[in-house]
Amino acid sequence: MRAYLNNLKLFVIVAILSTVTMGVRAQSQVEVHLLADIVSNYIWRGQNFGHVSLQPELSVGWKGLSLSAWGSVGLTNYKDDAREIDLTLTYTTGGLSFGIVDYWDDGNDSRYFYYKKDGTGHSFEGFISYDFGPVNVSWQTYFAGNDYQNDNGKRAYSSYFELSAPFRLATCDWDASGIGSLEIWYL
Repeated sequence: MRAYLNNLKLFVIVAILSTVTMGVRAQSQVEVHLLADIVSNYIWRGQNFGHVSLQPELSVGWKGLSLSAWGSVGLTNYKDDAREIDLTLTYTTGGLSFGIVDYWDDGNDSRYFYYKKDGTGHSFEGFISYDFGPVNVSWQTYFAGNDYQNDNGKRAYSSYFELSAPFRLATCDWDASGIGSLEIWYL
């Protein structure tokens, strides 16, 4: 019951904050954004991570470099839904973006600062993308942490590829995308 009340308090606070996206620009061109989503199901790359979830995000950017923290917590099934914190460091110049993501969820280990390969909840992924205007191309590859491994204990280097084409129709923004995944097994 206590966890439920804590979730309810967190939900109310973030619901109030999520009605406003804050953009702060100082003379040094630092940008700060705070936002939050409430989703009916948390499904990512084809995996179901939970039911109704609250997903806040805070990002800070300066001259093409940005650091963001994103999280997800289940609101209706707190005991079984994944809790997640993702930290992303990105550099963007023109249409080119690249960076590193530290994904953490409590599915393997509930200790956030546990990085040993025998069960860490962290997965580290490098990514690169290019926005051509009408089409955006991106590639992501896990390179450390809790990446899937083959029977020999070798890293899988699981990768994800996406093509997307944003467009506007009937005063709404849409995004047509095609995805694929690849696991590279080094024997």
